[in-house]
Amino acid sequence: MEAGPIITAVFALLSFILLIPVFCWHFVRQNVPVISLLFWMMYGSLTTFINVLIWSGPDFDTKFNGEIYCDITNNLEYGSNVGRICAVATLALNLYIILKALNPLFLDEAYRKRKNWLNFALCWVTPIFTMATVYIIQTQRYVILRYRGCASAVSLSYPTVLIIFLWKLLWSAVSVVFAVLTLYKFYVTRRDVKNILKCTNCGLSFKRFARLVSVSVFCVITLVPWTVYTVVISTEHFNAHFDWEAVHNWPPYILFTDFGFVAMYDKLIGIGVALITFLIFGVGSEASMVYFKWFLFLFKWRKSSSTSYDSGVENGGDNGETDNDNHSHVMQQSQISDMVYCTRLDDLESNSFIFHEDNDDDEVRDHDIKLKTPTDVTVVSLQDSESEKGGL
Repeated sequence: MEAGPIITAVFALLSFILLIPVFCWHFVRQNVPVISLLFWMMYGSLTTFINVLIWSGPDFDTKFNGEIYCDITNNLEYGSNVGRICAVATLALNLYIILKALNPLFLDEAYRKRKNWLNFALCWVTPIFTMATVYIIQTQRYVILRYRGCASAVSLSYPTVLIIFLWKLLWSAVSVVFAVLTLYKFYVTRRDVKNILKCTNCGLSFKRFARLVSVSVFCVITLVPWTVYTVVISTEHFNAHFDWEAVHNWPPYILFTDFGFVAMYDKLIGIGVALITFLIFGVGSEASMVYFKWFLFLFKWRKSSSTSYDSGVENGGDNGETDNDNHSHVMQQSQISDMVYCTRLDDLESNSFIFHEDNDDDEVRDHDIKLKTPTDVTVVSLQDSESEKGGL
């Protein structure tokens, strides 16, 4: 195999593996836009790795003919192309809403649930629509390109505009608009961003919010120009006439074509975006905690397996649980620092409100407070913030 495909396969697999812990961390916290974006990135990296391994040799046309596999991945590819832009636009929209902070909607748990469903609709309705209707414009079942693997051909006619081009351009425009608005608002309110995040109860620390802004802006800069370019290039061969019979007169064979390694340029861009996204997301304190927990889990599993084999688990398991409980108890007694009180008049009248603590470990906690007087505050309880699970 040539050096180019080997390097591509290595970095594709690397980007897929590196994004797994980041995806898991955001999945637990139900960050729908980020989950959707990472899912499509991981899908692109994984299929690129598989396709390069199968169809890179000079005898690629004698390899696997792609039945069923190419049918599935081709359909998902169309969802991926528009799905990434939808996720970026939704992420930028969420960040702008948080910074705008016109009213404390994020304090309402019912609103958060509705927000998650709205985010899901924004991120997935358009990709699902595209995947469900792309059959209308397919001129072949699929073709197989050397290095790239599965690809499909579509009719460049007016139904293609309604099924693919329109949504790509629309969501690209939305992502650009809200990315610019978010950057502007972030710059204007840069001194108050930390307090805004706490008062809106969005479950984000300043560092985490800054990383989300960086990812959204970076994806807009890289993905939007590429999306617009592909649409413009496709329109050069546009034909307004659409003939259903001609479009669906598929040949009974699978076409194998060699356009050279240049067919991989968009895949290389996708791998680069995935790796940089990991560098933004995967080097924070929360990501480090995920790696550390996974390491402890594997170490504990190996240790418990060894203990069970040597002397049984009658005493080992109990001791381990006691140690974990003690450690958890100690962690919950961490000192309270850097308190910011976000109150309204009705909060003072009810003599209770919630404030947030932003610790150095990037964790946000809620503290249930009761006021005896406006200047006399008693901490009643300390608990993990529920808002973290819905943090954006």
